[in-house]
Amino acid sequence: LGFSRAPAHKHECRSTCSLCCWPVLDWAQRGAFAGLWLIGVRASTVFRGRSLRVLCRGANAARATMRMRCRLRSWTWWALALSALGACVLHQASTIRRLHGVEASSSFGPPQTSPPFGSKGAVTAVRNPEQVAAARTPLGWPAASAGTTSAAPAKPPPPQTAAAEVSKGALGATSKEAEDSSSGAGAKTAEEGEEAQDGDAEAMPADEDDKDSSDGPLADTISVSNGQAEGTAATAASEAPPWFLEEVDNNADPPGFASFRHAFEGVQKAGGSKWIVFSNRDGLGNWMLGAASAVVLAAMTGRRFSLLDPKADVCAWMQSPLCAWTEALPEAIRKDAQKRNAKEPSADIVDKVDLVGIYWQGCSFRKLKCTDRFQGDISDKQVVLVQSGAWFAEVLLTNEKYTSRLREAFQQSLHPLAPMPPGGHPATYLDVYGPLSRWLFSPAAAVAQEVDEYVAGRLRGPGRLSVCVQGRWGTGAELKKASKCVNSLLREPWWPKGITVLHVGSMKEDFRIGVRKKYKHGDDHEVYWPAWDSDVKRQKDDVTAYKDMLLMGRCHIAVLANGGSTFSYMPTAMRHTIALRDAGVGKNTCAGLRSLPFDKLFPSPRQQLEKKCFVKGGPLDRPC
Repeated sequence: LGFSRAPAHKHECRSTCSLCCWPVLDWAQRGAFAGLWLIGVRASTVFRGRSLRVLCRGANAARATMRMRCRLRSWTWWALALSALGACVLHQASTIRRLHGVEASSSFGPPQTSPPFGSKGAVTAVRNPEQVAAARTPLGWPAASAGTTSAAPAKPPPPQTAAAEVSKGALGATSKEAEDSSSGAGAKTAEEGEEAQDGDAEAMPADEDDKDSSDGPLADTISVSNGQAEGTAATAASEAPPWFLEEVDNNADPPGFASFRHAFEGVQKAGGSKWIVFSNRDGLGNWMLGAASAVVLAAMTGRRFSLLDPKADVCAWMQSPLCAWTEALPEAIRKDAQKRNAKEPSADIVDKVDLVGIYWQGCSFRKLKCTDRFQGDISDKQVVLVQSGAWFAEVLLTNEKYTSRLREAFQQSLHPLAPMPPGGHPATYLDVYGPLSRWLFSPAAAVAQEVDEYVAGRLRGPGRLSVCVQGRWGTGAELKKASKCVNSLLREPWWPKGITVLHVGSMKEDFRIGVRKKYKHGDDHEVYWPAWDSDVKRQKDDVTAYKDMLLMGRCHIAVLANGGSTFSYMPTAMRHTIALRDAGVGKNTCAGLRSLPFDKLFPSPRQQLEKKCFVKGGPLDRPC
């Protein structure tokens, strides 16, 4: 608010504008600018400080010019008067809107009335607080009562963007109660294949099905009692628990999986001479993806299965049939497979042991599609060494000899309220990695008890909704993306009124502490990580990493800023957890989950294979 001094010489005034020499006018200028500034300060609170700050800065800049040149034009006064009048009008309009209970919004930022970390959504209907409290479900939504009417969704469900059957995973994990420690380390991440690049990976593309919608066509129907008849159907739908939260922990295997498993276990016991031997030295997450895919390949070809180089002590952590299958491998075949696994195997070993590599680069796995040469088998050799750290089980769907058996084994029904696939096809999807994870990677009893105690004491319970936040590398960029997603979730109208529990999984202590600083303990938020992570400093494939992996699937929702990290694929598949991959990246703000199709909320593992292999006319598209 500084203003021009009096001109040093009277000639200075005469040469420009004598008006500036008038003391009365000078003080009038001061008063006018002071009033405009005060109006701007008040209105900037309503408009998040942007629109009128720009106006005030522009006025001050104009005043600075007058101070320098000591010139004043009549149009300047008019402009200032109109600006002040406009500011007053905007201020009064915003005040009136707030008095009527409507949030003031603008294109310059979120509504001022939304709290930074935990808006629960506004309820427009007036209700009796005692009725609402009595009707609350454990997570904080009004419960349906007998003899009530149902409020139907306003619009029909939108079609899914995926095909009639989509593939997805589910997870069975265990948990342990450990003391929360501010210096502890979160989920220890296993080595990943392809990591999502910051800023360009989008797990939920902005197509027509992914537009933000807080209470759109997937809004659940809820029952409204006579005492709550004042609530409108739209309000009731927005308060109902979304269908996808009912899907969490739905660990039921597909109806045909039991027959698939029984048949394969029969092959393992029969003692056949043909083997598929799996080898991989990548991190824990990639190792699991490749091993599970190789088991499916063995089942399709009728071969026995074994691991060549299991992870150290893995059989001490897991209660898995992989351990017995590995012990059953004849020593002579094991040695031949180890020689074939060398960089330069001898010619006689090459003749005895075939090699099938499904790598992140190249399209050498076309042989998985074309097996007519060997009557459905992958090779005519006794032993096939499979090398892979990628998820290739779904590639087997391109093989006409395998397709029907795979669909029969892994086809699962969609939730009744999930959006129907396009064309009115049966509401089904392929759940491959979920049942495989529960079968092959379930924890041993001691590990299960430890993880379950943590979950029971921290993540679950009446009125508690849990969110797992992963920091693959523990960077500030990951923290920013994850926070962006969590904040959007907390502002959703359907978000329950109880406690939101954040479980942090990261190798980096700074990331864990950063989450706790952003979401301080209070009435609405709690932040935890297990005490056993206090010694985690780097990536290791050990029991601690396995327990942290299991925990990543024990929340209701997993916020995964790095969608390419395979660390979360097995646990979210095993436990059937909502997995928001590439959360906070680009347009993936995590808002409008009700409008997302099933396969965006419960995605299958990313294949991490080159896309050029699957394009039209590519190696996997061409006929055999």
